[in-house]
Amino acid sequence: MKKLLVAAVAALAIVVAFGACAKSSAPLVSPAASAAPAATAPATGTADPHAGIPDPHVASKVLVPAGAGHKGTVLDVLQAGEYTYIQVSENGKQLWVATVGAKAAKGDVIEFADSPIFPSFQSKALNRSFDNLMMVNGIRNDTQK
Repeated sequence: MKKLLVAAVAALAIVVAFGACAKSSAPLVSPAASAAPAATAPATGTADPHAGIPDPHVASKVLVPAGAGHKGTVLDVLQAGEYTYIQVSENGKQLWVATVGAKAAKGDVIEFADSPIFPSFQSKALNRSFDNLMMVNGIRNDTQK
């Protein structure tokens, strides 16, 4: 988690440094930002501070390849607005994952990439907390086609 935070801060510092040195009025766009579907430069002509960060509202359209990292059986599914919370059993261990707009049911086998874990996550919509919650960009569910 600390490495991810350090990498994000370093990337932001580089974008800011290059933005201050740029002589053209065109907005700076990193290669990652050009691949991001919802990242656009604001009308002011400055670089988008969210460039390259995946939009959680398009997470349900993320294609998760087979063998993405984690694979487990769905034990429980909770829906809270646009978010889907899924309890998964993986190698005898249980964990909760959350994503946007996923379709899963008890007994389905899903796959998802390794992602940051949020300890003591409080869901206001569900009025409950999760000891550890993994936020994922999407899931692969070959059970529901």
